[in-house]
Amino acid sequence: TLVQIRDDVDDLNTYINLPWATRIALSQQFVEGMHILYSLRIVHADLNGQNLMVDMAQGSLTIIDLDGGAVAGTGQTPVVLGKPEPGWLAPEIMAELVRTTARQQVTVGIPVDLWSTACGVHYLLFGLAPFFFMAEQYQTAAYLQHHTWPALHGLNGIQTQNNHVFGYYERAYQQSPAQAQRLLTFAFQRGYLDTGQRPTAYQWLQELHAVAAQLPPAPRPPPPVPAPTPPPPVPARLTCTVCGEANTPDVVYCQHCLTRLGGERWCPHSPLPFAVPLRLLARFGKHRTPDRGRHCVVCGAAL
Repeated sequence: TLVQIRDDVDDLNTYINLPWATRIALSQQFVEGMHILYSLRIVHADLNGQNLMVDMAQGSLTIIDLDGGAVAGTGQTPVVLGKPEPGWLAPEIMAELVRTTARQQVTVGIPVDLWSTACGVHYLLFGLAPFFFMAEQYQTAAYLQHHTWPALHGLNGIQTQNNHVFGYYERAYQQSPAQAQRLLTFAFQRGYLDTGQRPTAYQWLQELHAVAAQLPPAPRPPPPVPAPTPPPPVPARLTCTVCGEANTPDVVYCQHCLTRLGGERWCPHSPLPFAVPLRLLARFGKHRTPDRGRHCVVCGAAL
């Protein structure tokens, strides 16, 4: 089952219970996919949580929605239209969007994607966008000028939101690998204005591989439980009309009862002075209801 990841603080239960090895493994798959795209000079241009599909059962990740991307350095131009959600957008794009209308195009490139790649790693590690606590994105520059990301307290004049998850985030960040903290700080503190400070996908890949080597392996998902095989249909029982013995070749009488009755179709106990076919006796109701298994089904004689 593929799960679409969303930027939703109410979805944190999905991440709180994930071991670090699983989070690192998902982040590795993400940056490996982005590294392949960048090696082909492909810009995604629309990275966000909704474009990462995770198979929770298999622990695998897929990057989707590449239709807005393009090949860098060619005549193709990846663009952002309108006013996208701000959570994963690079600051230079946010600044440009402020100056544009909903129908104007904003050109993006690999440095812009590198900001979004760092946002993706942060999200896969913690379940939150890196600036989830900022109520007003235009205050980000002031925040970084006076504070060190990801400080959450003592933010005089900075409007915050999602305060109810601050405790979770601080604990999770302290438990996160130091290598990841270092690259995230480079991306969001130094790389906010200096795009050259943003880690490349290859740098992320190297660091996350090193982190994964130091962690216990992620628990492998249990094999899928096969659906129970339904029992084969029970064939219609061929039972003796007299004694109820099953699986006899004769659907009317078993061999024992045939012998006792003196033949396949004739009742020797007929009240008439001559033998009468059993089917006729049964049709005309000449015999009482038998006690199955101990009396003749036709005449009721004890067997």
